[in-house]
Amino acid sequence: MNSRIKYKYLHILSNVTYGGGEQVLLNLCKNMPKENLLFLLRFSSRVPELINVSNKSFLNSKNVYTSYLDHLYTFIYLLYLLFSLRFQKINFENIVLHGFPCQYSLILFRVFYPKKNLFLIFHQIKHKHNNLKIILMFIENLILFFSNPYIGAPSIRALESIKSYVPKFCRNKFKFFLFKNCFSFIKDSKESNLLYEKTFKFLNKKPYILTVSRFEDFKGHMRLLKFIKRNKLLNGEINFVFIGDGKNYKSCMNYLKKENINNVFLIGSHPRENLFQLYKNSLGVFIPSYEEAFGVQIIEAQTFKKPILVFESSLIINKNVNLIEEFSLNYSFKNLIKILEWKNIEEKNNYIFSTEETVNSLDNVLL
Repeated sequence: MNSRIKYKYLHILSNVTYGGGEQVLLNLCKNMPKENLLFLLRFSSRVPELINVSNKSFLNSKNVYTSYLDHLYTFIYLLYLLFSLRFQKINFENIVLHGFPCQYSLILFRVFYPKKNLFLIFHQIKHKHNNLKIILMFIENLILFFSNPYIGAPSIRALESIKSYVPKFCRNKFKFFLFKNCFSFIKDSKESNLLYEKTFKFLNKKPYILTVSRFEDFKGHMRLLKFIKRNKLLNGEINFVFIGDGKNYKSCMNYLKKENINNVFLIGSHPRENLFQLYKNSLGVFIPSYEEAFGVQIIEAQTFKKPILVFESSLIINKNVNLIEEFSLNYSFKNLIKILEWKNIEEKNNYIFSTEETVNSLDNVLL
């Protein structure tokens, strides 16, 4: 890592699952290497070797968010990184912290770097807490208040949720801004064709709806499986293909076996660049998530002109994102086919940005 370069932005990210947030930061580091320096709190074998990306953590990205102990390990490594950065000869102007557990270390970063501009990017929707979790909300807001960062999010709905999360009396203290996630299109490849051919063999020539995300609680895989069972979308005319892995993968697999659901296929995690043919040949994409901030799968589906099904109205970005009633018993294959008709709408794709626009979204905050 070149210590002579003065980087404009030092980024720190923990959730290395090669999804939307990781894609953005790696694009920044590849396309604008003199401006962006990235430290990953978890090692990922999928991250390319770049001179301005530190991918040396002893924590495995596959274990992210699996237990409270795992959260603790991540935070300890973050503290280690903070102290080591303080004594390394690395030049940078601004610090950009991305999501958990960075928000809990803001005060330390402010103490260690009192003259640096400090950014915090929330990559998830924030919800007001009840019961004992109110204490957690109080701690987070107290840290925000004393560290005084610029607060960003990759979508308007996520930004509004953060504003609502912060008490009214201190909202004016912060500068909120839209962090424009740069996006790169998936291209066809030999690997993409091989993955599709392998998957097609067990689909019994039936069409399928695609779901792409890691198996975490807030991604909503189980609610989708129960929806499929509830509406008896089982051995009829449609398949569901789930791509990803994570802590809930086994519980979803066990549910399929228990309920004898044999038209839902969990095919594990695959590199994003290998999904071209699976996206292209799908009927559409189902995103059962509770709280996507950006929803890279929504954007990817839109680029393939594939309609999207969601359970949350907050995920709707245009008329090709269709709200499904989660507890309805009235959905059939014919219903879904009708809903999954692509609507030709004239509107600017203002959710697809370049790397320059992503950096400019940070630059403009400082003007």
